[in-house]
Amino acid sequence: MTARTILSKIMSLITPKNLGYAIDTFSKGVGEFGKAMDSITKELSSDIAKSDRRARKQGTKEQG
Repeated sequence: MTARTILSKIMSLITPKNLGYAIDTFSKGVGEFGKAMDSITKELSSDIAKSDRRARKQGTKEQG
């Protein structure tokens, strides 16, 4: 089987309905990935803020 034949068979399987479903599924996946990244970013930001507050507190104790 040549590459052209394989490609032709694959292309015959792709219909507008299948393509629409694939795009919709991909879009949902990207949206979920974005939500996960947002959650991780908020968590990391919170951890950094806590660390900064602790560092400032320790700095004022050492100065006082």
